[in-house]
Amino acid sequence: MLSRKNKAIAMKVLAILGGALLALMFWRSYKTVKDNPGKVTFTDALKANWKQATMLSVGWLAFFAMVLMASTGNVEGAVFAQVVGVVASGVGTTTNLPTLSYCPQFLYFEIATTPQAIKVNVNGDGLVMDLDTAGIVAMSNIRSNGRPTNGFLLQLANGLVKGKNVDISVTNGVASAFTVFAINANEVVDVPAYMVTTGIQINASQSFDLSNFSYTAIPSFVAADILNLFGSKRTIQGMPVGQAFSTKQEVETLRAILQLTENVSTSKNAIDNFDGTWIQLNFTPNATQKIYVQRPIEVGKFSPVLLS
Repeated sequence: MLSRKNKAIAMKVLAILGGALLALMFWRSYKTVKDNPGKVTFTDALKANWKQATMLSVGWLAFFAMVLMASTGNVEGAVFAQVVGVVASGVGTTTNLPTLSYCPQFLYFEIATTPQAIKVNVNGDGLVMDLDTAGIVAMSNIRSNGRPTNGFLLQLANGLVKGKNVDISVTNGVASAFTVFAINANEVVDVPAYMVTTGIQINASQSFDLSNFSYTAIPSFVAADILNLFGSKRTIQGMPVGQAFSTKQEVETLRAILQLTENVSTSKNAIDNFDGTWIQLNFTPNATQKIYVQRPIEVGKFSPVLLS
């Protein structure tokens, strides 16, 4: 599968080859007419060369297509779903699942009691997910039209990321074992990115600013807290026009806005910023509490400091 950069290079190479082939056809046609004066017209010679060039080009294109198809296989058959491992039974029991040779787009599991913790570490890069029980609840099934019974879908990346050693540890919250799956809806080759997801504790009366986020959940948000969102003014077509606006959000309106992209079955306080509407948020809690943040960080440019 070709990335955007490689596609551009391939198109330039094909354009150069096409130009060279066209020049060669004209030259051969001219030479044929010159070597056979009065017997062959330039048009007839050009038609014959065009036919030969077309057949040759189709053959080479078919060959390269077969090579490309043969070289873009799955990673351990994990394009759709693969069993990662089984989390051992027992409240507070931590299981280190088998190391993966790729970073999946999603993790999925079904269990009636939310696990106590999930940590996903990409060796050489860092933690791309570090959530406690409240964080798992708040950051699962993002942008979901619904959820299977007791189902938890957690996003790790914007698509399948190959060539990474990934360690996953899960701390169970119930005396039952359960299976964890890796799911990939697609493989991003242009700009693969981790969806770094973690919790941040904010002290009482602390004014906290956050930018460059794709999703933020504030499960303990109450009317006494202050939340201001700052966004770009947009045209009717949705394009930013360079000016900003701000709005204070109350608990009820926050849930109403979330309903635009997420069919939540219970009261959930979160800001979905997938479309980049919000430039920044400012949150001042009345009491110390944790918020949970997801931020896209491009693979190869990973920063372990979420708020840098």
